[in-house]
Amino acid sequence: GQLKSPGELRRLLAEAGFVGGDHVVTHCDGGGRAALAAAAAVRAGFNDFRAYYLSFADWTADESCPVVQDPPGAS
Repeated sequence: GQLKSPGELRRLLAEAGFVGGDHVVTHCDGGGRAALAAAAAVRAGFNDFRAYYLSFADWTADESCPVVQDPPGAS
């Protein structure tokens, strides 16, 4: 495949709650999907996306690494 068009990607990211200027770090189990998500965001015109090169499990194994969660009922 191919990535969706920049306009379609912008729409999907907006529906997910992302706005221009957000600092977002993507992650997955091995890094491939995280890199693809970051590439799609850049294609959509967002410029502050990063792909974390390790897994989320690696991040949370280090107690000094913060994890932010939405409060219940937030969306």
